[in-house]
Amino acid sequence: MGDIAVFMTRIIQERDERGSLIVVLAVIFVLTLLCSTIGFEVFGNQENVLAKSRSAASISAADAGLADALFRLDQVSPMTASAFCMDSTGTGVIGSATCVQAQANLNGVSYIAVPSEDGTVWSIKAKALVNTIWGAVQETASYSALYPFAVFGTSGLDFNGQNPNTVGAYSDTSTSSSTNPDSSSADCTGGVGTSCVQVGSNGPIKCAGGLGGNVSEVYYTGGGGASQCANPVPNGSKYTGVSPPTAPTSGSPLTCPGLATTDSFGDAINELGSGYAGAPSSIGAVGTTSTYYCQNTAIAISGNLSVQGTVLLYIILDPSTDNTFINNGLQTLYIAGGSEVNTTFDGTTGPPPSGTTLPVAQALQILSNSTGTVGNANGGGTSGPYTFGGVLYAPEANLVGNGCKSAYYGSLTINTLTCNGGPHLQVYYDTALKDVLGPPAISGYSQINPSSVSIP
Repeated sequence: MGDIAVFMTRIIQERDERGSLIVVLAVIFVLTLLCSTIGFEVFGNQENVLAKSRSAASISAADAGLADALFRLDQVSPMTASAFCMDSTGTGVIGSATCVQAQANLNGVSYIAVPSEDGTVWSIKAKALVNTIWGAVQETASYSALYPFAVFGTSGLDFNGQNPNTVGAYSDTSTSSSTNPDSSSADCTGGVGTSCVQVGSNGPIKCAGGLGGNVSEVYYTGGGGASQCANPVPNGSKYTGVSPPTAPTSGSPLTCPGLATTDSFGDAINELGSGYAGAPSSIGAVGTTSTYYCQNTAIAISGNLSVQGTVLLYIILDPSTDNTFINNGLQTLYIAGGSEVNTTFDGTTGPPPSGTTLPVAQALQILSNSTGTVGNANGGGTSGPYTFGGVLYAPEANLVGNGCKSAYYGSLTINTLTCNGGPHLQVYYDTALKDVLGPPAISGYSQINPSSVSIP
């Protein structure tokens, strides 16, 4: 009996040991399977992260291609330029142009830039190969005229007086004629469909007596409308190209030109023109673009001031002290009576003689952030009239005149224009300004399929 009990006990013990062994083996199997799964998942995640990293690097390289294409556009005139491209070998051809070869910093990058028919909209596509991964992007660069208006008033325009010839247009590549001294195209007279010059405002436009049929009045529908205007053109959104200028951001600007002095209130002012003794009567240099920076210094012009080459004159005042200039009566740009700026004739004494070369407006661009007054639009005596040939861009300043006998050839951008006695106002828009483009508006950026980018 004892032997049987011992035998049974041993059987039970062996069975328990086998069961424990099975459990242990099962646990080991599960742990092994779990570790394998985790290992594969970790490895897979690493591969996924690596792939995403490579893809991001490819997109970043393609972005660099877009930037290079935009840089090349900045070096040419977009409206007259042809499509261009870049590839790894410099052998591709688009139209009559050969692709440039990508340099070391753009290794693996290629792009193509194609303009619209008028050259104002450019479609740019770029792709890049980094660590066997392709990436591609695209965007659109849209250009528009920097100075599209003969007169633009940020807050309003008020033409008070009967004069159908107040605003006209001319070509600076032509000379005046005996029949049409201010324009080679009869000021482009006609109705709404044939108007060749426009005025505009983000505020109300008042045309007491109306402007000529050659003029379109572009007004913001939420800004007060256009009253008594012949050719009003509604604009559902504000015109945005009127930001106050800041100090020049590129190159090394020249110091403020003119004879440095102070007015009777002690404010800094630089004098220009033959009307001031000892002041320079010419600025700029032939064949170059000269950028001048006047910081907290006003400019006064009297007599004749000629311009050589192209001149960008920045008059930037400190907003915290600008009221001092206003209260003291000092104007950001003061043009004294009888002045002739950037032109060889005084249009205020009558039309220019036949054969006179008309001003090249873009050759003189005066840009100011002043909230004061600019110019002097009054007529008669020592305060006027004068002739201004150029671009006057001061979107926060004001111009008020009783008589308005001064003549402007080019473009005016100001805050408000109030012209009392409109029959004497003369503003002639230089049609060549339509080709002076501002910086591009970038839109439509997106990542695209690399196979959709074909470099010829």
